[in-house]
Amino acid sequence: MNRELLSPCGDFDCLKAAVSGGADAVYLGGSRLNARESAKNFSDEELKEAVEYCHLRGVKVYITLNTIVSDKEIRELENYIRFLSEINIDGVILQSLGLASCVRCVAPHLEIHASTQLSVHSLDGVMQMKELGFTRAVLARELSAKDIEYICKNSPIEIEAFIHGALCMCYSGQCYFSSIIGQRSGNRGRCAQPCRQPYKNGYELSLKDLSVADMFKDYLKLGVKSFKIEGRLKDTVYVFGVTSIYRKLIDENRSATPDEMKLLKALFSRQGFTKAYLEGKPSKNMFGIRCEEDKRLTASLDKIEFSEKEMPLEISYDIDENHILVKVENGQLENLAQDVGAEKAQNRSTTKEDVEKQLKKVGGTGFYVKSLSGNVKDGLFIPLSKLNEVRRLAIDGLKEKILAKGDKNHYPLNIQLENKPSENQVFNFYFSDLKQFEESKEIHHLAENIFVPVQYAEKLDGVSLSLPRIITDSEKEDVLSFLEIAKAKGVTKILCNTCDQIYMVKKLGFEPVGNFSLNIFNSYDLKIFKELGLKEASLSCELSAFKIKDLKKCIKTNVLIYGRLPLMVTENCIIKNAGKCIDFRKFYALEDKTNRTFPVMCHYPHRNIILNSAPIYTADKLTDLENSGVSGFDFMFTVESGREITDIVKSYIEKEKTDGQFTRGLLFKNIF
Repeated sequence: MNRELLSPCGDFDCLKAAVSGGADAVYLGGSRLNARESAKNFSDEELKEAVEYCHLRGVKVYITLNTIVSDKEIRELENYIRFLSEINIDGVILQSLGLASCVRCVAPHLEIHASTQLSVHSLDGVMQMKELGFTRAVLARELSAKDIEYICKNSPIEIEAFIHGALCMCYSGQCYFSSIIGQRSGNRGRCAQPCRQPYKNGYELSLKDLSVADMFKDYLKLGVKSFKIEGRLKDTVYVFGVTSIYRKLIDENRSATPDEMKLLKALFSRQGFTKAYLEGKPSKNMFGIRCEEDKRLTASLDKIEFSEKEMPLEISYDIDENHILVKVENGQLENLAQDVGAEKAQNRSTTKEDVEKQLKKVGGTGFYVKSLSGNVKDGLFIPLSKLNEVRRLAIDGLKEKILAKGDKNHYPLNIQLENKPSENQVFNFYFSDLKQFEESKEIHHLAENIFVPVQYAEKLDGVSLSLPRIITDSEKEDVLSFLEIAKAKGVTKILCNTCDQIYMVKKLGFEPVGNFSLNIFNSYDLKIFKELGLKEASLSCELSAFKIKDLKKCIKTNVLIYGRLPLMVTENCIIKNAGKCIDFRKFYALEDKTNRTFPVMCHYPHRNIILNSAPIYTADKLTDLENSGVSGFDFMFTVESGREITDIVKSYIEKEKTDGQFTRGLLFKNIF
């Protein structure tokens, strides 16, 4: 298996460090949308230079466009996609399915990779990415080695996985914490990192960095195609150091030595490393911060020197009175340059040593001379300038062949968008547990759709069901048993949270309904999800009412108008870590330095959902939202009792104001 070491680059110096360290490929952001807006990133001219620099050294370049994007931004990106194709990049990393469809339309030859922001965490998700035209999927960092191996063994496309670097507390693409508290969206590359902040009981959300180095020999057996290092905000020392160590581990098929682990820790860590997700053992031991000892270790590092990588060049020559021939080869391609023959020597003849001394002068070309051989006829004189010129022409011609772009056509962005805005809005109720559902029956008739968690399938009739936010392959069997019961009871609609679940639900013959966690942010997203089988979906909770109104709505679209927004979905149980295990009807309190309290809810089968400190409340703003063209209004009930739920719904019927603590969410704000 041809494995790839993929390294991060926040600027050109880091790119050179990654290449020198032995990266097979690099990923970097341009001047437009990417998930590391705070990195220096690359201008268009720098991108072109970066691609040429890497390709001459046999290194691939992937460009990150892995954020949610608006309709206007997609149109602005049309020319940028053409530019990326023209400079011969090797692939684009994407979060927005709508943008992916546009890339396929404008530059169909470009490889598209599914970002970890798409929350792909199962084989179903990988299969869905394959159907959408992706050639690679980047897996969620929370997966166990067992689940990764299962996916790799059965995947029809390449699998990329993180092996080193920072871990987010939340599944990537599912975090809205930064958006809600500061309008800085992680899905827009501007995360304010609330997970790195202290809370009442300490740093309850700050995970140590991932490192698989000390188990790498076993990790190599999982079947991963591309090994990804996190760190586009890191410096050249980190990029070169981490890349060079993993290069050795791959080449030598081994795990890191204790000394190599010490160096990795000195380069950057948060009180050491963790691989607990891979082991399937998340615990409080996974948590750490960037402490003073970590900083001291990094500061004590000897300066790491590295030189720019050069590629081997084989040069052969043949010189007589008829011609001067110079051929250069790089192991894959060759190029020949020539000039008219040499003159008969009047005094001193040009020797073989003279010729080879000139031909060896390849500094600054990105090559070094691996071998040099040829013949020079005796008694000739060759001007040094002529030898230099033929050598230059030979190498320049080889570079042109290496950088050749081939026949790659571009097309206009001519995707046609339907618009079917609704004039009759309905209510949709989403319950978190059975007790809430039963205690609020007097208002059920007001809802068009009622969704209850799938694990209650056997106890209910006449409702639709919602899936857990995440379902790994190891957990799928239990969920399938619930869905079999639902099928027998005549349930048709299933609420899906990720593309993985849409694929699974369609195969079982249910009608998938999209949740807000699909991050539907533009009209092109809606069109793609319609093609995936959705007739109805809730829009991204990061959309403003103004942008919602402008969407071309080809399916029924819903918007969340009441509820405590789930800010994070965590694999690591915060409640268990605090030693306060509770049942599904109680909540743990995560309290920040401003005394805001964020309820933490147990989520089937064993995850946590961190809820916002206050619910979205828009009853008095409902008229504004009724003019947005959406089909339905979503009520998400989490910590509320049945009595509270009843009162809340009645307040919306009357469009009443409230004196309680609440938020408008992002419906009347713009995220950054």
